[in-house]
Amino acid sequence: ATGSYRRELDLARAVARVEYERQGIRYERTHFVSAPGEVFVSRLTASRPGSLSFTVSLDRPERFTTAAAGPNELLMTGALNDGRGGRGVAYAARIRVLASGGSVTVQANRLVVRGANEVVLLLSAATDYRGFAGRQLTDPIAAATADLERAAARSFDELRREHLRDFRGWVDRVELRLPAAANSALPTDRRLAGFAGGAPDPALAALYFDFGRYLLISSSRPGGLPANLQGIWAEEIQTPWNGDWHLDINVQMNYWPAEVCNLSELHEPLHKLIASLVEPGRRTAKAYYDARGWVAHVITNAWGFTSPGEHAGCGATVSGSAWLCQHLWEHYAFTLDREFLAWAYPILKESALFYLDNLVEE
Repeated sequence: ATGSYRRELDLARAVARVEYERQGIRYERTHFVSAPGEVFVSRLTASRPGSLSFTVSLDRPERFTTAAAGPNELLMTGALNDGRGGRGVAYAARIRVLASGGSVTVQANRLVVRGANEVVLLLSAATDYRGFAGRQLTDPIAAATADLERAAARSFDELRREHLRDFRGWVDRVELRLPAAANSALPTDRRLAGFAGGAPDPALAALYFDFGRYLLISSSRPGGLPANLQGIWAEEIQTPWNGDWHLDINVQMNYWPAEVCNLSELHEPLHKLIASLVEPGRRTAKAYYDARGWVAHVITNAWGFTSPGEHAGCGATVSGSAWLCQHLWEHYAFTLDREFLAWAYPILKESALFYLDNLVEE
Protein backbone atom coordinates (compact mmCIF):
# COMPACT_ATOMS: atom_id res chain seq x y z
CA ALA A 1 0.00 0.00 0.00
CA THR A 2 1.09 3.55 -0.72
CA GLY A 3 0.40 6.32 1.77
CA SER A 4 1.27 9.91 2.71
CA TYR A 5 1.23 10.88 -0.96
CA ARG A 6 2.07 14.47 -1.82
CA ARG A 7 2.63 16.10 -5.21
CA GLU A 8 3.62 19.74 -5.61
CA LEU A 9 4.80 22.30 -8.16
CA ASP A 10 6.79 25.17 -6.66
CA LEU A 11 5.90 28.13 -8.89
CA ALA A 12 8.65 30.31 -7.40
CA ARG A 13 11.36 27.76 -8.22
CA ALA A 14 9.90 25.78 -11.15
CA VAL A 15 10.60 22.53 -9.31
CA ALA A 16 8.14 19.62 -9.11
CA ARG A 17 8.24 17.10 -6.26
CA VAL A 18 6.50 13.84 -5.48
CA GLU A 19 6.70 12.17 -2.06
CA TYR A 20 5.07 8.97 -0.85
CA GLU A 21 5.57 6.06 1.53
CA ARG A 22 5.48 2.40 0.53
CA GLN A 23 6.15 -0.58 2.82
CA GLY A 24 7.81 1.69 5.37
CA ILE A 25 10.14 3.35 2.84
CA ARG A 26 9.90 7.05 2.05
CA TYR A 27 10.39 7.84 -1.64
CA GLU A 28 10.98 11.28 -3.14
CA ARG A 29 11.25 12.49 -6.74
CA THR A 30 12.44 15.97 -7.71
CA HIS A 31 12.11 17.26 -11.29
CA PHE A 32 13.05 20.44 -13.12
CA VAL A 33 13.97 21.61 -16.61
CA SER A 34 17.07 23.78 -16.69
CA ALA A 35 16.96 26.48 -19.36
CA PRO A 36 20.67 27.35 -19.02
CA GLY A 37 21.57 23.66 -18.97
CA GLU A 38 19.20 22.65 -21.79
CA VAL A 39 18.38 19.46 -19.90
CA PHE A 40 15.57 17.83 -17.90
CA VAL A 41 16.79 16.66 -14.49
CA SER A 42 15.07 14.15 -12.22
CA ARG A 43 16.41 12.83 -8.92
CA LEU A 44 14.93 9.76 -7.19
CA THR A 45 15.77 8.97 -3.57
CA ALA A 46 14.60 6.47 -0.92
CA SER A 47 14.93 6.49 2.85
CA ARG A 48 16.33 2.94 2.87
CA PRO A 49 19.52 2.16 0.87
CA GLY A 50 19.14 -0.18 -2.09
CA SER A 51 15.39 0.48 -2.50
CA LEU A 52 15.31 1.98 -6.01
CA SER A 53 14.55 -0.52 -8.79
CA PHE A 54 12.86 0.40 -12.07
CA THR A 55 13.24 0.40 -15.86
CA VAL A 56 13.83 3.36 -18.16
CA SER A 57 12.64 3.61 -21.76
CA LEU A 58 12.14 6.30 -24.43
CA ASP A 59 9.19 6.05 -26.77
CA ARG A 60 6.48 7.96 -28.59
CA PRO A 61 3.41 6.87 -30.60
CA GLU A 62 5.13 7.03 -34.00
CA ARG A 63 8.31 7.64 -36.03
CA PHE A 64 10.99 6.71 -33.52
CA THR A 65 13.85 4.31 -32.94
CA THR A 66 15.32 3.77 -29.49
CA ALA A 67 18.56 1.93 -28.78
CA ALA A 68 21.16 1.72 -26.04
CA ALA A 69 23.96 4.26 -26.44
CA GLY A 70 26.22 2.90 -23.72
CA PRO A 71 25.90 1.03 -20.43
CA ASN A 72 23.64 3.68 -18.86
CA GLU A 73 22.19 5.67 -21.76
CA LEU A 74 19.45 5.50 -24.41
CA LEU A 75 19.22 7.37 -27.71
CA MET A 76 15.89 7.99 -29.49
CA THR A 77 15.90 9.34 -33.05
CA GLY A 78 13.34 9.96 -35.77
CA ALA A 79 11.97 12.39 -38.33
CA LEU A 80 8.56 13.80 -39.20
CA ASN A 81 6.99 13.87 -42.63
CA ASP A 82 7.41 17.01 -44.70
CA GLY A 83 3.88 16.81 -46.11
CA ARG A 84 5.17 15.93 -49.58
CA GLY A 85 6.25 12.36 -48.96
CA GLY A 86 9.78 13.30 -47.89
CA ARG A 87 11.71 13.70 -44.68
CA GLY A 88 10.79 16.62 -42.45
CA VAL A 89 12.16 17.85 -39.13
CA ALA A 90 14.51 15.34 -37.50
CA TYR A 91 14.95 15.00 -33.75
CA ALA A 92 17.04 13.21 -31.16
CA ALA A 93 16.68 12.60 -27.42
CA ARG A 94 19.17 11.08 -25.01
CA ILE A 95 18.60 9.93 -21.44
CA ARG A 96 21.37 8.97 -19.04
CA VAL A 97 21.01 7.17 -15.71
CA LEU A 98 23.46 8.14 -12.98
CA ALA A 99 23.02 5.69 -10.10
CA SER A 100 24.55 5.68 -6.65
CA GLY A 101 24.82 2.06 -5.53
CA GLY A 102 23.07 -0.88 -7.16
CA SER A 103 23.40 -1.63 -10.87
CA VAL A 104 22.34 -0.31 -14.28
CA THR A 105 22.12 -2.81 -17.14
CA VAL A 106 20.91 -2.76 -20.74
CA GLN A 107 18.04 -5.01 -21.81
CA ALA A 108 17.33 -4.50 -25.53
CA ASN A 109 16.14 -0.88 -25.76
CA ARG A 110 15.64 -0.34 -22.03
CA LEU A 111 17.81 0.42 -19.02
CA VAL A 112 17.20 -1.60 -15.86
CA VAL A 113 18.08 -0.12 -12.46
CA ARG A 114 18.32 -2.50 -9.53
CA GLY A 115 18.96 -1.80 -5.84
CA ALA A 116 20.19 1.80 -6.16
CA ASN A 117 20.40 4.26 -3.27
CA GLU A 118 19.89 7.38 -5.40
CA VAL A 119 19.37 7.94 -9.13
CA VAL A 120 19.64 11.07 -11.26
CA LEU A 121 18.10 11.01 -14.74
CA LEU A 122 19.31 13.51 -17.35
CA LEU A 123 17.31 14.00 -20.56
CA SER A 124 18.39 16.19 -23.47
CA ALA A 125 16.67 16.70 -26.83
CA ALA A 126 17.19 18.65 -30.04
CA THR A 127 15.80 19.05 -33.56
CA ASP A 128 17.15 20.35 -36.86
CA TYR A 129 14.43 23.01 -37.22
CA ARG A 130 16.13 26.08 -38.66
CA GLY A 131 13.97 28.68 -36.90
CA PHE A 132 12.64 32.02 -38.10
CA ALA A 133 16.09 33.40 -38.82
CA GLY A 134 17.06 30.54 -41.14
CA ARG A 135 20.02 29.53 -38.96
CA GLN A 136 22.40 26.78 -39.99
CA LEU A 137 21.05 23.24 -39.93
CA THR A 138 21.83 21.54 -36.62
CA ASP A 139 22.74 17.91 -36.14
CA PRO A 140 20.19 16.95 -33.46
CA ILE A 141 22.21 13.98 -32.20
CA ALA A 142 25.34 16.08 -31.79
CA ALA A 143 23.39 18.92 -30.12
CA ALA A 144 21.62 16.61 -27.67
CA THR A 145 24.88 14.82 -26.91
CA ALA A 146 26.74 18.07 -26.19
CA ASP A 147 24.00 19.27 -23.80
CA LEU A 148 23.94 15.93 -22.00
CA GLU A 149 27.71 15.78 -21.60
CA ARG A 150 27.81 19.27 -20.10
CA ALA A 151 25.05 18.40 -17.64
CA ALA A 152 26.56 15.05 -16.67
CA ALA A 153 29.81 16.78 -15.70
CA ARG A 154 27.97 18.65 -12.95
CA SER A 155 26.32 17.45 -9.75
CA PHE A 156 22.58 17.51 -9.15
CA ASP A 157 23.00 20.35 -6.65
CA GLU A 158 25.02 22.41 -9.14
CA LEU A 159 22.41 21.93 -11.84
CA ARG A 160 19.63 22.87 -9.43
CA ARG A 161 21.43 26.00 -8.23
CA GLU A 162 21.98 27.14 -11.82
CA HIS A 163 18.33 26.49 -12.65
CA LEU A 164 17.12 28.41 -9.58
CA ARG A 165 19.34 31.42 -10.32
CA ASP A 166 17.95 31.56 -13.83
CA PHE A 167 14.28 31.10 -12.96
CA ARG A 168 14.28 33.39 -9.93
CA GLY A 169 15.83 36.08 -12.11
CA TRP A 170 12.52 36.17 -13.97
CA VAL A 171 9.90 35.31 -11.38
CA ASP A 172 11.19 37.69 -8.67
CA ARG A 173 10.61 40.76 -10.83
CA VAL A 174 7.05 41.24 -9.61
CA GLU A 175 4.93 40.10 -6.68
CA LEU A 176 1.17 40.04 -6.11
CA ARG A 177 -0.17 39.56 -2.59
CA LEU A 178 -3.85 39.07 -1.81
CA PRO A 179 -5.37 38.19 1.57
CA ALA A 180 -5.38 34.55 2.61
CA ALA A 181 -8.55 32.85 3.82
CA ALA A 182 -9.44 29.60 5.56
CA ASN A 183 -9.28 27.68 2.27
CA SER A 184 -5.85 29.04 1.35
CA ALA A 185 -4.02 26.28 3.23
CA LEU A 186 -5.85 23.49 1.39
CA PRO A 187 -4.47 21.55 -1.61
CA THR A 188 -5.16 23.31 -4.91
CA ASP A 189 -7.87 20.91 -6.08
CA ARG A 190 -9.85 21.48 -2.88
CA ARG A 191 -9.32 25.24 -3.09
CA LEU A 192 -10.73 25.24 -6.62
CA ALA A 193 -13.75 23.21 -5.52
CA GLY A 194 -14.34 25.53 -2.60
CA PHE A 195 -13.99 28.64 -4.77
CA ALA A 196 -16.50 27.22 -7.27
CA GLY A 197 -18.86 26.71 -4.35
CA GLY A 198 -18.55 30.31 -3.21
CA ALA A 199 -15.92 30.04 -0.47
CA PRO A 200 -13.83 33.24 -0.29
CA ASP A 201 -10.17 32.73 -1.27
CA PRO A 202 -8.60 35.93 -2.67
CA ALA A 203 -5.10 34.40 -2.53
CA LEU A 204 -6.20 31.84 -5.14
CA ALA A 205 -6.24 34.65 -7.72
CA ALA A 206 -2.63 35.48 -6.78
CA LEU A 207 -1.71 31.81 -7.21
CA TYR A 208 -3.31 31.82 -10.67
CA PHE A 209 -1.38 34.99 -11.49
CA ASP A 210 1.86 33.23 -10.53
CA PHE A 211 0.89 30.15 -12.54
CA GLY A 212 0.45 32.28 -15.66
CA ARG A 213 3.91 33.76 -15.17
CA TYR A 214 5.37 30.30 -14.62
CA LEU A 215 3.91 29.15 -17.94
CA LEU A 216 5.26 32.12 -19.88
CA ILE A 217 8.72 32.00 -18.28
CA SER A 218 8.92 28.28 -19.00
CA SER A 219 7.79 28.39 -22.63
CA SER A 220 8.98 31.66 -24.20
CA ARG A 221 12.69 32.32 -23.87
CA PRO A 222 14.67 34.71 -26.11
CA GLY A 223 15.98 32.86 -29.15
CA GLY A 224 13.28 30.19 -29.02
CA LEU A 225 9.76 29.74 -30.34
CA PRO A 226 6.77 31.62 -28.87
CA ALA A 227 4.37 30.05 -26.39
CA ASN A 228 1.95 28.04 -28.51
CA LEU A 229 -1.53 26.65 -27.98
CA GLN A 230 -1.47 23.85 -25.38
CA GLY A 231 2.14 24.86 -24.74
CA ILE A 232 5.28 22.74 -24.54
CA TRP A 233 3.39 20.44 -22.18
CA ALA A 234 1.14 19.00 -24.93
CA GLU A 235 1.65 15.23 -25.00
CA GLU A 236 -0.34 14.29 -28.09
CA ILE A 237 0.91 13.84 -31.65
CA GLN A 238 -2.12 15.75 -32.97
CA THR A 239 -2.76 18.34 -30.29
CA PRO A 240 -5.96 20.38 -29.94
CA TRP A 241 -5.88 23.34 -32.36
CA ASN A 242 -2.75 21.77 -33.95
CA GLY A 243 -0.53 23.13 -31.19
CA ASP A 244 0.14 26.14 -33.43
CA TRP A 245 -0.63 29.84 -32.96
CA HIS A 246 -4.17 31.16 -33.34
CA LEU A 247 -4.20 34.89 -33.90
CA ASP A 248 -7.79 35.74 -33.02
CA ILE A 249 -7.00 35.95 -29.26
CA ASN A 250 -5.25 32.78 -28.08
CA VAL A 251 -1.57 33.55 -28.60
CA GLN A 252 -2.21 37.13 -27.48
CA MET A 253 -3.56 35.87 -24.16
CA ASN A 254 -0.33 33.93 -23.63
CA TYR A 255 1.57 37.22 -23.75
CA TRP A 256 -0.69 39.45 -21.66
CA PRO A 257 1.67 39.00 -18.65
CA ALA A 258 4.83 39.89 -20.61
CA GLU A 259 4.96 43.67 -20.24
CA VAL A 260 2.81 44.22 -17.15
CA CYS A 261 4.82 41.62 -15.21
CA ASN A 262 8.22 43.09 -16.18
CA LEU A 263 9.03 40.18 -18.50
CA SER A 264 9.58 42.21 -21.66
CA GLU A 265 12.42 40.02 -22.92
CA LEU A 266 10.04 37.04 -23.06
CA HIS A 267 8.04 38.92 -25.71
CA GLU A 268 10.94 38.52 -28.17
CA PRO A 269 9.94 35.10 -29.59
CA LEU A 270 6.51 36.49 -30.50
CA HIS A 271 8.10 39.56 -32.09
CA LYS A 272 10.33 37.31 -34.22
CA LEU A 273 7.30 35.24 -35.25
CA ILE A 274 5.51 38.42 -36.34
CA ALA A 275 8.51 39.52 -38.40
CA SER A 276 8.66 36.09 -40.06
CA LEU A 277 5.06 36.49 -41.28
CA VAL A 278 5.65 39.71 -43.22
CA GLU A 279 7.06 38.14 -46.39
CA PRO A 280 4.48 35.34 -46.74
CA GLY A 281 1.83 37.81 -45.58
CA ARG A 282 2.67 40.09 -48.51
CA ARG A 283 2.00 37.24 -50.94
CA THR A 284 -1.30 36.49 -49.21
CA ALA A 285 -2.35 40.16 -49.27
CA LYS A 286 -1.67 40.36 -53.01
CA ALA A 287 -3.15 36.98 -53.97
CA TYR A 288 -6.37 37.21 -51.97
CA TYR A 289 -7.06 40.95 -51.81
CA ASP A 290 -4.81 42.64 -54.42
CA ALA A 291 -3.69 44.82 -51.54
CA ARG A 292 -0.44 46.33 -50.39
CA GLY A 293 1.24 45.41 -47.12
CA TRP A 294 0.91 42.07 -45.36
CA VAL A 295 -1.83 40.12 -43.62
CA ALA A 296 -2.20 37.03 -41.45
CA HIS A 297 -5.55 35.39 -40.75
CA VAL A 298 -6.58 33.25 -37.78
CA ILE A 299 -3.94 30.50 -37.76
CA THR A 300 -0.23 30.43 -38.35
CA ASN A 301 2.63 28.03 -37.75
CA ALA A 302 6.41 27.82 -37.68
CA TRP A 303 6.54 27.73 -41.50
CA GLY A 304 4.86 31.06 -42.22
CA PHE A 305 1.24 30.11 -42.91
CA THR A 306 -0.76 33.33 -43.46
CA SER A 307 -3.63 32.26 -45.74
CA PRO A 308 -7.27 31.82 -44.68
CA GLY A 309 -7.63 28.42 -43.04
CA GLU A 310 -9.90 25.96 -41.26
CA HIS A 311 -13.58 26.98 -41.17
CA ALA A 312 -14.93 29.78 -43.35
CA GLY A 313 -16.76 31.27 -40.38
CA CYS A 314 -13.51 32.08 -38.59
CA GLY A 315 -10.71 31.26 -40.99
CA ALA A 316 -11.33 34.23 -43.29
CA THR A 317 -10.94 36.77 -40.48
CA VAL A 318 -8.30 39.30 -41.55
CA SER A 319 -7.54 40.92 -38.18
CA GLY A 320 -4.86 38.47 -36.99
CA SER A 321 -2.00 40.69 -38.12
CA ALA A 322 -3.58 43.73 -36.46
CA TRP A 323 -3.77 41.85 -33.16
CA LEU A 324 -0.11 40.92 -33.53
CA CYS A 325 0.99 44.47 -34.27
CA GLN A 326 -0.58 45.60 -31.01
CA HIS A 327 2.08 43.52 -29.22
CA LEU A 328 4.85 45.36 -31.03
CA TRP A 329 3.41 48.70 -29.96
CA GLU A 330 2.77 47.57 -26.38
CA HIS A 331 6.42 46.54 -26.06
CA TYR A 332 7.51 49.98 -27.17
CA ALA A 333 4.94 51.69 -24.93
CA PHE A 334 6.34 49.91 -21.88
CA THR A 335 10.05 50.11 -22.73
CA LEU A 336 10.32 53.30 -24.85
CA ASP A 337 13.05 51.43 -26.73
CA ARG A 338 13.64 53.59 -29.84
CA GLU A 339 15.90 50.98 -31.43
CA PHE A 340 13.10 48.41 -31.14
CA LEU A 341 10.62 50.91 -32.58
CA ALA A 342 12.89 51.49 -35.59
CA TRP A 343 12.91 47.71 -36.15
CA ALA A 344 9.14 47.32 -35.67
CA TYR A 345 7.97 50.39 -37.58
CA PRO A 346 8.18 48.86 -41.10
CA ILE A 347 6.14 45.88 -39.87
CA LEU A 348 3.50 48.19 -38.39
CA LYS A 349 3.41 50.39 -41.49
CA GLU A 350 2.97 47.50 -43.93
CA SER A 351 0.19 46.07 -41.80
CA ALA A 352 -1.56 49.45 -41.83
CA LEU A 353 -1.25 49.63 -45.64
CA PHE A 354 -3.15 46.37 -45.96
CA TYR A 355 -6.06 47.65 -43.89
CA LEU A 356 -5.96 51.02 -45.68
CA ASP A 357 -6.44 49.22 -49.02
CA ASN A 358 -9.37 47.26 -47.57
CA LEU A 359 -11.30 50.15 -46.07
CA VAL A 360 -14.76 50.63 -47.63
CA GLU A 361 -16.54 53.97 -47.41
CA GLU A 362 -20.09 53.66 -46.13
